[in-house]
Amino acid sequence: MRRLLPVVACLFGTAVAYAQRTEPSGSTSTAYASAPWTASPAAGAHAIDNAAESEPPSAIVTPALASPAKPQAWWWVHAGVALQVAGNLADVATSWKQPEGNSWLAQSSGPYAGKFYTSGALKKTLLSVCLASASYAIAYKWPKTRRLVGIFNMTVGAGFAAEAANNLAQNPNLR
Repeated sequence: MRRLLPVVACLFGTAVAYAQRTEPSGSTSTAYASAPWTASPAAGAHAIDNAAESEPPSAIVTPALASPAKPQAWWWVHAGVALQVAGNLADVATSWKQPEGNSWLAQSSGPYAGKFYTSGALKKTLLSVCLASASYAIAYKWPKTRRLVGIFNMTVGAGFAAEAANNLAQNPNLR
């Protein structure tokens, strides 16, 4: 348990740092990437008259190679989903072939009846995939919720990681 707690804390800190990462230019705007200004050919001699001014008029100037920058808020969603999936995988790995108290996740029949086995692993995987899909759908539809979606997924991932730590505490000889 003591060995796993710093790992979970490090994963959470890395996910938050990854989510707060800025773009390479240091800007966090979602407008155009900084690009050199070029005069359009239709401006003709008028562009030469304005060349001495520090900022050319927008009527005769167009941004060269203008491309929209990727919004920073998507990093929250990516980091949250990654932490949620990692926590779920840790929980599945530490629960494998162990007695399961949740009847929905326990194997219903066969030699592993009452234990966490393939049916439980498939259900937990499906849950994780549904959470990730819903997170991306919500973040795409409502861009202002991206940070909250990321924090929600980080919280769910931390819950899964805590369950994995509990599994290791209950069975320290887990193989």
